[in-house]
Amino acid sequence: MRESDTSRAAAFTLVELLVSIIVIGLLAALATPALQRGMAMAHQSKCRSNMHFQAQAHILYGSNNHFNKPPIIWKYSKSFGHALVSPNVKVLRQPVGQGILVQEKYIPLRTILCPASFMAEDAAADEDAWIKRSISGSSYSYFWRHSASYKTKQDLLSEYKYSDAQREGRYGVSMDFNSREGHSYIGAYGPADWPSHPLLGLVNIAYSDGSVQSEDNSKIVLRPPFNLVAKLKWWDLAHEARP
Repeated sequence: MRESDTSRAAAFTLVELLVSIIVIGLLAALATPALQRGMAMAHQSKCRSNMHFQAQAHILYGSNNHFNKPPIIWKYSKSFGHALVSPNVKVLRQPVGQGILVQEKYIPLRTILCPASFMAEDAAADEDAWIKRSISGSSYSYFWRHSASYKTKQDLLSEYKYSDAQREGRYGVSMDFNSREGHSYIGAYGPADWPSHPLLGLVNIAYSDGSVQSEDNSKIVLRPPFNLVAKLKWWDLAHEARP
């Protein structure tokens, strides 16, 4: 009789254990979305902080450089290359765009690299490239000038001021991207849309007045910008979304 009671007690304890495991599993499943959202909010907050540093750096750089924006121009031999929109911070060993802000100590390099944990390897690669390689990238796109702003190569090489961009209605200086897991800088250019903060549906933009705004990503359909026209359209959408 005692053996039977002991067996039943053991069997009942096993059932309790299984029920407990199931309950814990369900609770974990319910908690996961909230945890993911919490992590996404922390990442987005850190990203906004980075962009505040970028915006302030542009104000300081402008005040020290006749209010000219950092150019995305690199010279080689007797010719030159340029970009109007670029995540590059160094090309042919020459700092360009926001890379100039890094070189001249307005911001640390980490301020223009994605703070997300899943981008740590990519950020480390960019840091290594900044020191050792001729080309280095950023996790933020920098916007220098609109194609309507110049007519000749000489115009392109001339100074371009924050006031010039603002006159065209383009106060923004940088926009974040590269925030979806598995989309590193090199592998980001795929056929699908790529939201900056997919769980939150937001994209951060830094403006030359020192502000940072988080816009509804559905208003700025971020598609991989394969060419200049697409990049400029992307940037125009960002400005249209601004209140």
